[in-house]
Amino acid sequence: MLYHLFHWLETLGVPGSHLMGYISFRFLAAAVIAMLISLFAGKRIIALLQRHQIGETIRDLGLEGQMQKKGTPTMGGVIIILAVTVSALLVCDLTSIYTILLLVTTLWCGALGFMDDYIKVFKHNKEGLSEKAKLAAQIVLGFIIAISVCVSADVHTDHLVTTIPFVKANEFDYSWLSPFRGQLGVYCTWGIYMLMIVFVITACSNGTNLTDGMDGLAAGTSAIVGAVIGVLAWVSGNTVSANYLNIMYIP
Repeated sequence: MLYHLFHWLETLGVPGSHLMGYISFRFLAAAVIAMLISLFAGKRIIALLQRHQIGETIRDLGLEGQMQKKGTPTMGGVIIILAVTVSALLVCDLTSIYTILLLVTTLWCGALGFMDDYIKVFKHNKEGLSEKAKLAAQIVLGFIIAISVCVSADVHTDHLVTTIPFVKANEFDYSWLSPFRGQLGVYCTWGIYMLMIVFVITACSNGTNLTDGMDGLAAGTSAIVGAVIGVLAWVSGNTVSANYLNIMYIP
């Protein structure tokens, strides 16, 4: 929203309004906004969860210090979802297919996590949402994103070429995996590309969960993953940095 507001102010010649056009400025602005939301809204959300006794239910596995986590406020992912969504809405180009898919993915996975915690806390089911249901929802999300990428006018066929990090001459064309050529080969390549998108979405959405265990590492691992993805997004969105580091430029 701020992105479009500043763009409108720039057309009016307002001094300083061009800053939102720089990806580095938007990157820092998003980080600051997300941090402020986490600091100020986070405390209130945690207090609200504690007040309503929305906490962890722990199975006694005989592990040292395990039961100390009993009653720890759960559904804390709401803070992360809120920070990411609000900062993206404020500083991103809302007409970009990449921004739209970012928001859809964030809210979809957030809703999935909310349902899992809701079942654990209010339905008193320690298992939460079944693994099959989680995996099915992630696969459906992957196909939604894949189909959106395939039919969007903002995504061209050159996006079937990706880059391999830290390797010279690092372009990888998905058409190399297709056993067919011609128009059939194009369809086959898009099919392979779509399956890769589904795999990446499913793998990434489960990666942090595999690391998050009894020690409550979700916030730490999410911060690390978010920082890395943020840097990669900034580098790939800057033509100078992308060309210098030989990384595919994504507008």
